[in-house]
Amino acid sequence: MSKSEYKHIQDIDGVLTIRADEALVCSDVHVPGQHDTYIDKMINYGKEHKIKHLFIAGDFWNFDAISRWEIKDRNLTFGEELKIGRALLERLTKHFYVYMVTGNHDARLPKILQYSISFSDWMATVIAKKVIVTDYDYLYLDSNGKKFRICHPSLYSIIKGRQVSLLAQDLQENIIMGHQHFFSYSTNKTGQYICIDSGCMCDKDAFVYKRSSTNRCPEWENGFIHIKNGKVKLLSDFNF
Repeated sequence: MSKSEYKHIQDIDGVLTIRADEALVCSDVHVPGQHDTYIDKMINYGKEHKIKHLFIAGDFWNFDAISRWEIKDRNLTFGEELKIGRALLERLTKHFYVYMVTGNHDARLPKILQYSISFSDWMATVIAKKVIVTDYDYLYLDSNGKKFRICHPSLYSIIKGRQVSLLAQDLQENIIMGHQHFFSYSTNKTGQYICIDSGCMCDKDAFVYKRSSTNRCPEWENGFIHIKNGKVKLLSDFNF
């Protein structure tokens, strides 16, 4: 796919900036453990509102089969994951242009291949149509002049909103952050920047590591985000 086809994309020093006044954002799909009900909700919502752009804030793939994690779900083989993920991407690209950052699970593949291929180059062999991938853990969405950093940093806190608000304060930016698997919506301490934990789009019952340990982490919360002209709406069963 040639970037010349997408004049709304700017690539400056490796950082992608996409200008799209209206878009959906989701994160942490973790194929093949995606939550099909929420995938359907997101696609139908996008069709209903005629939204053409979808941003995935990391961890589209799970890649448990090639991880160092000792407790693996034997049902989640790499071949099965690839087949299901490609089918899902083909379905998503029927409705959206898809923009994807590299999450920590996505990075498992180039790591195990000793970085002989980048994640974005590997993704181009899986599907190239209407999908743009950055090897960075972030990109920017410019919605009617309001800029959001859509990212998947290796930061976590059991306190909702803590890491994303600290990040927004440090960077002085609006932040939509994947990785946490729960939703939060707040501002930085000055109230100047929007801070969002973007939830997830995966089925917690599909993952052995979710139920294999005792912890105090918040429950996973499914949903996605609608951005229109710089304004944000969260679509989730979770009540704020």
